[in-house]
Amino acid sequence: MRIKLILLFLLSSTIGLCQEFVTVDNDIYELVENVNYSLYKRDSLVYSHVTLSDKPTEINKEIDYDSIVFSRVDYETLGLPKRKIEKIILLTKKTFTLDEIVISSEKKDEIILGEKNRFVRSRPFDQEDEITYGIIFRNESKKEMRIDEVAFYVDKVKHKTAYKIVFSEVQETPDMKGFHQHLDIGAKKISTDTLYLNPKQKNRIEIPLDTDIFLLPDKPIFISFHLINHYDKNNNPIYPEISEQTKLKFQLSNKLDYYSKLVDYYTEELSVDLVNCNRMIITDFENLFFKKPHKSNLDAPAVLLHLKEAEIPQKLPVKKDFKNKL
Repeated sequence: MRIKLILLFLLSSTIGLCQEFVTVDNDIYELVENVNYSLYKRDSLVYSHVTLSDKPTEINKEIDYDSIVFSRVDYETLGLPKRKIEKIILLTKKTFTLDEIVISSEKKDEIILGEKNRFVRSRPFDQEDEITYGIIFRNESKKEMRIDEVAFYVDKVKHKTAYKIVFSEVQETPDMKGFHQHLDIGAKKISTDTLYLNPKQKNRIEIPLDTDIFLLPDKPIFISFHLINHYDKNNNPIYPEISEQTKLKFQLSNKLDYYSKLVDYYTEELSVDLVNCNRMIITDFENLFFKKPHKSNLDAPAVLLHLKEAEIPQKLPVKKDFKNKL
């Protein structure tokens, strides 16, 4: 809320004798605090300080300068002439990437399918017998692929967590306009055995699969994460508040693979259908505002699949194969 108030103030105010600004993340539109800024006059430093965290930073009108440089260790350094200083200074995060498919350099025969982008939020696992959100993977090759490993990312785990990863056959259903909006979960589901996360685990979690699960051409698979229980130090089941629950990280996304049930604004009830969230947002922006949404509006669960080409066993001859040869 504080950042929204600051941005609202800046957008609704006019610049007077003093220049004032806030530094904002270019990807997710959140306030970036503790940014170093330096003022220069003919390439000589005349003043330096750190941006404020509770209100817009103001440059004293008594300072004679012609350019400014913004720097923070995890952001790209930005230099601007005085005349181009705006109310909102957009900074770009370092090491931000949009990788859709990565071929592993260590394992030449392995494909890693998914995105590796910047984390923006997190969400608790589903309850054990309920699917409210997840991510779909498609095999766009003509080869059968075996899923060797699932990698995903979590916030720092606070309580021992028992969970399962569920793989479901699905069918995307177009709406009246031809968009793939809804997802029908098929009857066939495969789940891992019960898995565990321990306190203080965080970030990347890798789960090798000992069950043959295949990603077939033209047969997408939907992956969801299901909570069995949280446990205390004595292994007794507990029911922590949402802030204490184990959460799956979400990342910025440029794909249309994230499906979720929606919450009714008035009743707070979940929708019956799983909806393609990113496609819905893009469509709404195009129809209502005639433009594309900012990338901060589009995200997805941070999940990767490690794939290998499936080894198809040779078919053994049967009696009828020799019928015409006798």
